[in-house]
Amino acid sequence: MEEKKVSSTCRVISSLSYMSIIFAPFLVPVLVYCFMNDDHEVREHARKAITFHLIPIVALAILSILYFESGMLFTTFSVFCMIIFGGTAISVVIWNLVRGIHVLLQK
Repeated sequence: MEEKKVSSTCRVISSLSYMSIIFAPFLVPVLVYCFMNDDHEVREHARKAITFHLIPIVALAILSILYFESGMLFTTFSVFCMIIFGGTAISVVIWNLVRGIHVLLQK
């Protein structure tokens, strides 16, 4: 089976979609997805990056609602929520950086 060669520009744009979680989360992948109509692979990476950039936002929203609805600050529950959100956010950032490097080094 023949492998499709990916241009260096496409690799950089795809990688930037993932790595933008550090400097412009969600914005860069959305722009790449909207304006890169000619390259299916770049759009696919942008779609995946959007999904993974949304995870910390959704986790923060859910945990914030649970935290403020509990009515008590700095209880065991609130500390547990902070640990879960922090772990989720850090994991997603690391995953995006690793994925961005992997895409960038693809041949």
